[in-house]
Amino acid sequence: MGHQILSTAAWKAFRAGLIAEWRAAPEVRCHLCLRSIPVGQTISVDHLLPLSRRPDLAFDRRNVLPSHIRCNSAKKDRTR
Repeated sequence: MGHQILSTAAWKAFRAGLIAEWRAAPEVRCHLCLRSIPVGQTISVDHLLPLSRRPDLAFDRRNVLPSHIRCNSAKKDRTR
């Protein structure tokens, strides 16, 4: 159920808002590796508590942080 949320218009709008907010900051850092995410590189939205475990937190701003795509993919369905 959790991953179905990612294809909804509501999620896409939420994600776009997060990324715009993060990009407005002087620097965006991946919360997993702590390295910078340069302008032009895609920001992945990482759920601290995975959607598979807590789909109710999909839109909770306290449960999402910026990450590199590769870092988020390596994390998979684990918590940090």
